[in-house]
Amino acid sequence: MGLMYGARQLATVRDPEIKQILRKIILEECTHSILAWSACKWAVEKGGRSILAAVTNALASAMSRVKEPTQLQPSQDSREGKAVPEEESAWAKYGVLPEKTMRSIESNQGSKTIGKLLAALKASTSDQKKEEEGKEKQQWNPVEILLGAVNSLAGKRTILSCSSADPTPSPPHKKK
Repeated sequence: MGLMYGARQLATVRDPEIKQILRKIILEECTHSILAWSACKWAVEKGGRSILAAVTNALASAMSRVKEPTQLQPSQDSREGKAVPEEESAWAKYGVLPEKTMRSIESNQGSKTIGKLLAALKASTSDQKKEEEGKEKQQWNPVEILLGAVNSLAGKRTILSCSSADPTPSPPHKKK
């Protein structure tokens, strides 16, 4: 979720130095996510259905612990009638996300992205049968799924991109 939190932080942060740091963190987190999903694919290819089941169960277990934003207890400040939204807005310009926003990212974009990645993993690992039957193989590409989520959370801005020639995520090239 760190990748998604960073993308959302970038949408609200105003300080140029913090923006630059967040962009670097997002790129590193994206690389980590791709490595993790690639390791899952490798493990499933080596271990078969039992490993795929273990990966699926682990992800389902982790996502079942995600609280919906409506399940959160009101903060002490909001129970006392203080203006929490204004304070949260002030912090957001420095990249600090309120807990409700973080939970919303987890329960919405996070679960959707994990669902898409898991579906792509399942489809790509069933390709051995397809190849044997002469059917077209589906390409495993977690990069596109992750970049779509990141760029959406960053306020529909393209903060990371890649090309078919080089699937490594990178900041978009600036036009000169």
